[in-house]
Amino acid sequence: MPAPVIAYLTSTYTQCAPSSMPTPAAKHISALPHLLNLESGWNMDGEIPNIKRWVVLYPVYINSKKTIAEGRRIGVSKACENPTCAEIGDCCSHLKLPFAIEIDKAYPRDFMQRGRVRVLLKKEDGTLSNPAIPSRKQLMLRIAELVPRHPGRIKKQEPASSSTAGPSKGKGGRKKK
Repeated sequence: MPAPVIAYLTSTYTQCAPSSMPTPAAKHISALPHLLNLESGWNMDGEIPNIKRWVVLYPVYINSKKTIAEGRRIGVSKACENPTCAEIGDCCSHLKLPFAIEIDKAYPRDFMQRGRVRVLLKKEDGTLSNPAIPSRKQLMLRIAELVPRHPGRIKKQEPASSSTAGPSKGKGGRKKK
């Protein structure tokens, strides 16, 4: 029997047997298939991993523009400016950590901030996925230092720094009487 197919239905996934009706299973995965990076955590027999036990990382946790009351969890000097879920996911793949981006989830203190990332720090047998990152705090610190060097951010900053302001046309100020 071929491996089950994952179908996208109204912001949740259901596991489907080929050529049959969808059955409600694996509703906990709400990321798009290309945003689910489970290279080391995915079982090849088609079994979907239980990501409910993975560490949740909201972009607000490492945002230097937010206060501690608004949800920041690391120091301002170590945090980065306005990270996105995609950037956090890219940093997790750089750190060789299995992750899943859930784009339909919102941060409870700020419902306008959409998306969160689930990361597998410890495997089911208790061993670390990446021995250099033993805790959530270390994960947040490492991601916060990697996000400013993200290729998407570097490309965005180059056009802004290369443009120069032209000479001003007016003198400015008021005329004296």
